[in-house]
Amino acid sequence: MRRRNAILLAILLAALLADCLVVVDETELALPTLFGRISGGILGPGPHLVAPRPFGGVLRVDRRHLLLRTPPSEYLSADKKNLLLDLALVYRVEDPALFLTRVRDTAGAEARLMDLSIAALGAAAGRSPSEAFFSTAQGAVKLAELGDEIRRVVDAAARSGLGIHVEAAWLTQVHFPYQNREAIVARMRAERDRIARRLRSEGEEAGRKIEAEAEMERRVLLAEAARDAEVTRGRGEAEATRLYAEAWRLDPQLYDFVRALSTYEKALGEGTTFFLDAEGPVMRPLLSPPPAGGSPR
Repeated sequence: MRRRNAILLAILLAALLADCLVVVDETELALPTLFGRISGGILGPGPHLVAPRPFGGVLRVDRRHLLLRTPPSEYLSADKKNLLLDLALVYRVEDPALFLTRVRDTAGAEARLMDLSIAALGAAAGRSPSEAFFSTAQGAVKLAELGDEIRRVVDAAARSGLGIHVEAAWLTQVHFPYQNREAIVARMRAERDRIARRLRSEGEEAGRKIEAEAEMERRVLLAEAARDAEVTRGRGEAEATRLYAEAWRLDPQLYDFVRALSTYEKALGEGTTFFLDAEGPVMRPLLSPPPAGGSPR
């Protein structure tokens, strides 16, 4: 009898111990409870002992980073343009006790986060012009800044009210409503055509300017070359005149003879037959005997 009671007691103790032992996964946060209320701090990954049921237990919370996306909805920008926007959030549970007290589970948390995100997105869109979402101007689009602004607003409300930390937020899609899309696309094409015409006009103007500068430089170079050629020619002619004068001073007859030969050479072409007078200035020096006591020139 005593042995049977001991076995029964051991079985009861083993069952009680098994009911008190809980294992927390690495992807979870757990809080022990006693009589339906949180009775201790956060239980990390691994085995833990808690109060047995029905007196106690554990509440588990997903500790991973979770993604939430809002459905595409129409919002009004500051310049009264309809925009079709949706938002994505990355969040995690930061305060499990507050989270379990306020929303209990992930579905309730995402419903509250959805409301906060839609409200923050609508407020940010209402304060921003449509150029912050769509623009051909460099630096006009502010999607990253808008996402960071929305993250700060939602994070502040979620931390204080839900125990959730929002780590990132960004606009995943930005569209115009279908009924406005054709007009907007036509306006964007017209804007790009205007920019293309302006760039083409500036390019043509720059081309004409380059051509004019090149033509001016060409004329300057030609004028300088002509000037240098005239200076060189003048110096050559001056030197030739000096040499002619020196030759005439030394021997006037030889000078006259050479000049006559040069004149005939320039005047007569190749294959021309020309009869010269033996008494002429060209033939006379060649045919006349040298002076006595002298040598022929």
